[in-house]
Amino acid sequence: MQQQLKMSDLPMEMLANILSRLPVKPLLQYRCVSKPWLALIDSSYFINLHLNRSIETNANHSLIFIDGDLYSTDFDSLNRAVKLDHPKSHRYRTGVVGACNGLLCLIQRFRTISYSTDEIVLWNFSTRKQHKLPFASIELRYELSNWSSFIVYGFGFGYDSVHDDYKLVQHYVKYDNSL
Repeated sequence: MQQQLKMSDLPMEMLANILSRLPVKPLLQYRCVSKPWLALIDSSYFINLHLNRSIETNANHSLIFIDGDLYSTDFDSLNRAVKLDHPKSHRYRTGVVGACNGLLCLIQRFRTISYSTDEIVLWNFSTRKQHKLPFASIELRYELSNWSSFIVYGFGFGYDSVHDDYKLVQHYVKYDNSL
């Protein structure tokens, strides 16, 4: 009599290799199969394996665009966009600072005449996980009678392969037109 092989009999490395070829959505469902599968799929080892395989095979690519709200579409089906229910979707003036490896860096801006603050969130739109980043706001001091100076600032978001980490860069430039 021939013995039947079960998935639980496979070595974890082989199971990770098989699962890393799947799209994100079923992987999130397979986390419920067992505690070992949950631990594997949530591990940084597996996340990096899945990301690297997606990059190598040009799989799991999406296009994110803004038309008042955020939308996503797969490159395979560009004619069908899905509205994203992101962490800042119910707020006013949400923008995308950048996107890298499935992470979106979202910004929520609040402005007054004398003060500027932003909320910044890293959001994985596949897993729906988010991480709010600490933010150092700037105080804009203007004399109401002197509008000759102003501050322009912006952000950049990307992956630093040397340190295996994601970076958010904020820069400010002050212009003084009174000279």
